[in-house]
Amino acid sequence: MVLEKLSVLHVAKVPMTGVWTLMKELALSQAKSGMVKPHFGLYVNRKWGTQYNHEAQSMPWPVHTQKFPDWSGSYLLLLLKNHLKEWILHVMEEDKPSKIIVHFHDAWMSGLYLPVWHGLPSNVSCVATVHGVPLHTGMRNPCKRALYKLLCWRMIKRSVSLTSVDKGNLGLLWTYLGLNPDCITVVPNGLVAKQSSCLLQNNSTRVDRALVAGFVGLLNPQKGWRIAVESVRLLVDSGFPCKLLIAGAGLDEQAVRIVAKEYPFVCFLGNVPNAGDNLIPDLDVLLLPSESEGQPMVILEAMAAGVPVIATRAGGITELIDNGQTGILVEREAGCFASAIKSLLDQHERERLGSGAAEKFKKTYDISNVSQKYLAVYRRAAGYIDYDS
Repeated sequence: MVLEKLSVLHVAKVPMTGVWTLMKELALSQAKSGMVKPHFGLYVNRKWGTQYNHEAQSMPWPVHTQKFPDWSGSYLLLLLKNHLKEWILHVMEEDKPSKIIVHFHDAWMSGLYLPVWHGLPSNVSCVATVHGVPLHTGMRNPCKRALYKLLCWRMIKRSVSLTSVDKGNLGLLWTYLGLNPDCITVVPNGLVAKQSSCLLQNNSTRVDRALVAGFVGLLNPQKGWRIAVESVRLLVDSGFPCKLLIAGAGLDEQAVRIVAKEYPFVCFLGNVPNAGDNLIPDLDVLLLPSESEGQPMVILEAMAAGVPVIATRAGGITELIDNGQTGILVEREAGCFASAIKSLLDQHERERLGSGAAEKFKKTYDISNVSQKYLAVYRRAAGYIDYDS
């Protein structure tokens, strides 16, 4: 049974990197399916950047943006005007849908905004996705943890349909917030599958060249870019031809620039738009020495391109990478990463892992499959019980 006139308002605060990629890919797939009319509602600041803004304004569906001061955190948005209600009313006026789903791509935002439901028609339902559990910035602080518990209580009280991008979040949500895993549906991140001609193209031109490792993501201590640099330095000092490309932005950007000037084997590219298309396919291996993660989109981008990944066992990474089959999992130490990189100097080993990763991606993380899973969640949230997921 096809649901007619289902509109989805995707809402996020300063969506970047993986969250932004998922929102784009999911909305594109939904629009293509004809079952869902997507809309975007975005809270942004100067940190969001002109590239993201350009992409947002070029989307073939309505995009609503609201600026807020750079100093505002998620919770201080309560002090500002809530534009969510007017966005919902705009969707109603433009689409006249039978049902509206507000999909928060920051579950904690839904806990803040749910009072807006007062005065709205009953055809509005809410879905909230947990992309990660903020261990470093919230859960280990008793006061902040109490606030997160309050937000969880508000979500449950308002019958929010909760999803998580990986199973690892479920244990953390139970441990720190007492949130029952049975009330959360796991829907993985997803991307558009690459054409077969793109897969493994990186391996065909690297026979006599230095191995090219890459670090793509936020530049902060938790992501471990310094570990990536040190691991490659160990190999270079031992006489193995390697270089490291670093792409991204963040608090440590200036420190990365200094390191790139100090070490000739390091090249800092700054923020690379659409790195999954413009950079990752040209790598021999992607490095992800994260201390904590949800389900990193950058790994999915590498899998889609047939690029092997070396990563830690943080968060949802262990669900993405089958150690020794689709990538390599190691301890969060430079020496461990260096040893794993050394094993991939063998082109045939790179091809084996890259092929395994690409095959797993097609089976599990293609955006068309993920979009169908979200459609099932939307329909349950809207009160439809006859949808075969």
